[in-house]
Amino acid sequence: MKKLNIPLSRHTKTTRPLRQVVWLLGGSALVLVFVTWRIGEVWFSRDQILEAAPEGTILAVNLKLTGTSLPIVKNFLEGVPLLSNRSLDFQDIASLTHGELAFFLTSTGEKAVGIRANRAELPQELLTSLAITVQEVTPDILLLSQTLLPISGMNSSTHAPFFPSLTSDWLGRIDLPVDHLSGSILASNGQLEMIFPSQKKQTVKKDLLSQTLLALSGHGSELSPPLGEGTDAFEQIFGQEWEIVVAQDELGSPALLVKAPQADTTQEDLLGLLQLMGAYLSPTLKETELKDGTSLKEILVDPSFQTVEQVQLGQIEAFRVVASHHSIYGAFFDHQVIFSTSEDLITKLSETSLESACHGNVLDIEPGPILKQMNRQVYSPTLFLMTKIFSQFSEISIEMNRYSSTAHFCST
Repeated sequence: MKKLNIPLSRHTKTTRPLRQVVWLLGGSALVLVFVTWRIGEVWFSRDQILEAAPEGTILAVNLKLTGTSLPIVKNFLEGVPLLSNRSLDFQDIASLTHGELAFFLTSTGEKAVGIRANRAELPQELLTSLAITVQEVTPDILLLSQTLLPISGMNSSTHAPFFPSLTSDWLGRIDLPVDHLSGSILASNGQLEMIFPSQKKQTVKKDLLSQTLLALSGHGSELSPPLGEGTDAFEQIFGQEWEIVVAQDELGSPALLVKAPQADTTQEDLLGLLQLMGAYLSPTLKETELKDGTSLKEILVDPSFQTVEQVQLGQIEAFRVVASHHSIYGAFFDHQVIFSTSEDLITKLSETSLESACHGNVLDIEPGPILKQMNRQVYSPTLFLMTKIFSQFSEISIEMNRYSSTAHFCST
């Protein structure tokens, strides 16, 4: 007698291939939907609106306005006037455009805004009463400005990422045509980030190091020293791993501190660089009378004339050079070498380590005291715009990695 082979389960060899095909088709459909969605996102994130860029544009910010990004951008730009000598702010202009706008700043200080809209849709009476000029670039791209501006247009090398981030929202792009820089603007956990490719990382860091030496040596005094010797000495001590902190001192003024791993730096190295910076602060003027009756004046920078004194700042034993009413401090602390224009910052370093909460590894700035000092010295519409935008952040930091540089704008 033969046994009957009657299948009592659906899990048989004949049904498994069918179920695999169904899963494969379903997965393929999901991938196709995702790819179509992202291609659409990238397509509609093109830089077409930058065709409205006026001639001489030095800054262009292109913002994409979606249900997610609109409240974020509104929070950062609320009350910020976007046109020269006009009261229209972001909220006013956002109501006129469809999905995006572009802010332009020219080399002459003119501010203009490109919007995606049809001229017939605009409130002409309102714009006329505010003396706002409307220029049609294409049927659906308009430029709003105080006066008629020559339009040259521009392109951007930055595009929306194909794969969306789970931790940040892509808000748009920022372009600095003169510096050939283009990057993305993102928002993450209430912070703003601007990410640029690090194509010239070492050049940027060396320029920043030179400017830091100049700032330490008198905050940009009338003497403009050849910084080669000073920068070389700085690089010998700091190498490539250093961080600059610009913060408020006990008097409410901006102060500078530079720190780096101590490595092989000796006390002799530290004292030598202190004397060099002190010499830049107080150069010697030598006058020589020539045979024809004229005189030759030479500015001499001689570090050997500088006296270094030892001071105790909190837990740190520091060295100080005083010249031309300025003091520069140098010290070793916690396996780091430190230079600063403020004894208060060095004292804080010994108490709190001045650790950045804004993820910077090259530069950390408290914008408040810097903006306050700049506004005391000069007024300009561009400075007013910078103050309105940056004063809401408690810290701005720069993080430089191998492939990108990120500017973090943080609020605490």
